[in-house]
Amino acid sequence: MLDKPVVTLNTLTKALYRKNIDETSQLVAACDEAISSTLLDERRQWIISHYNPYADSRCAEGMLAAAADYISRHDVPDRCRPDLWRKYVSIKTFGRIKRNN
Repeated sequence: MLDKPVVTLNTLTKALYRKNIDETSQLVAACDEAISSTLLDERRQWIISHYNPYADSRCAEGMLAAAADYISRHDVPDRCRPDLWRKYVSIKTFGRIKRNN
């Protein structure tokens, strides 16, 4: 997603945008090919445009604007009730909270 050439060693995935090598002796040649290859560059650009079209360094601003819009339309709830899965994970991780009344 950072539009940088990627070279992997013995990877199982068949990604479109990276150069995979089988031996470490191929590293220098693979790096040179990954940097100069227009095909890998085009594939990286395709991945970036389809997975993250908003790579204009204003993502946080858009997220905050969307959150402000949601709050203005729906207001902030008085109390947030976690779902069952979150409760289970929390109790499993931290144990039950003992309240002193």
